[in-house]
Amino acid sequence: MAHIFPFRGFRYDVGRVGSLDNVVSDPYDKIGPDLQEYYHEKDPHNIVRIIKGRTYPNDVATDNQYTRASDYLNTWIGEGVLKRDAAPCIYVYDQEYVVPGEGYTKTRKGFVALFRLLSYEEGGVKPHERTLAGPKADRLNLMRATRAQFGQIFMLYPDPEGSVNTLLDQARAARSPEIAKDRFNDSHKIWAVTDANIISNLQNLMLDKQVFIADGHHRYETALAYRDEMRGKVAPTSDFESIENRMITFVSFDDPGLLVLPTHRLVRNVKEFDPTAVMHSLKDLFELEVFPFSNSRETAQKKMLEIMHSAPESSHLVGMVLAGQNQFVLAKLKDESKLDNLITESDCEAFKRLDVVILHTLILENMLGITKEDLTEERNVEYLREVEPGVDAVQKGDAQAFFLLNPTKTWQVRDVASAGIRMPQKSTDFYPKLVTGLVLNKLSI
Repeated sequence: MAHIFPFRGFRYDVGRVGSLDNVVSDPYDKIGPDLQEYYHEKDPHNIVRIIKGRTYPNDVATDNQYTRASDYLNTWIGEGVLKRDAAPCIYVYDQEYVVPGEGYTKTRKGFVALFRLLSYEEGGVKPHERTLAGPKADRLNLMRATRAQFGQIFMLYPDPEGSVNTLLDQARAARSPEIAKDRFNDSHKIWAVTDANIISNLQNLMLDKQVFIADGHHRYETALAYRDEMRGKVAPTSDFESIENRMITFVSFDDPGLLVLPTHRLVRNVKEFDPTAVMHSLKDLFELEVFPFSNSRETAQKKMLEIMHSAPESSHLVGMVLAGQNQFVLAKLKDESKLDNLITESDCEAFKRLDVVILHTLILENMLGITKEDLTEERNVEYLREVEPGVDAVQKGDAQAFFLLNPTKTWQVRDVASAGIRMPQKSTDFYPKLVTGLVLNKLSI
């Protein structure tokens, strides 16, 4: 059951910062060194200073990125840069975006509310991806220092009738939203809703729904860890902004604006890597089609991706570039029925037929010797959305292989998660990301 609650969020005072465009950011896990500097330079109040602050060689326990994050948060609240809403709200959150590579615009509709935390064992929340130890430790340190929730967790829920968005249309029509443009020039629109009838009806609509984590597994598991750590250490509160609740963005599985992009795999540091031997091994299970770079790498890439993107869902395709071979290779699984014996991690048929599982099990593990532990510790694989950087890395000798995938389908996320199975890390890339900084939740402890 999905118990949701309104809350008194903290939001930037546009009168103080001038434009929300300058103070929101990507989620923390998308912010590498270059983006970190970009956001730091963009505005002195950009949320990056809290969620992904700079580190320095002389950092100590009393002065580091987490303590500085707490100082920024408290200072901005004290100065009125961040202001708390006067009444508990749910926040309608829509994203109007241009589909990458396609050029047309879609809108993904959702809302932000607090959600009563449930362990996975309780069954109300279904994860679909494995998590990594490092990001969870990092987020837990930030939560301990700030006692606040910043980045959104993205959850999906079933609503084939569209009842939730129909209800929230009342809020959308009542007044104009605040709008932030992200670095891709996509629009993030937010409406603060205090109408007691809308909130009550929304709570009732969500009460019987199973929810699924689309993005933010690390943040959700961190919230559970912090809740368990603080139980018994803090006084109970009747405020909704308690350790028992977490700020979540909810979007319907049936929303027409829902989009999943592929996440590709760049491979390095595999011992005794032999591209010729890999090609030979592939032929046992896959039909191979080669697209040489002889005329144009761009042309070869376009041809292969066109085939991948237009293939029926029953096809299982993996594109690749291997070191020392100036070509794309498209591997198509010969016999789907063999997956039942080749993939033994789970009996779930939907799991065994995921392209990402086929890649991880049959190629990365069985052919390259990259273990699940290697993947968890991020020893050999880097995850990329864009194709060109991966191909460039292999061409320059900075990587041994680059593997390309079609996106995981939303129905696959639902079916695999419903079966209680976890996909490999970075199996999905829901686009666009939920920006950080539109609304924050400060815990009442």
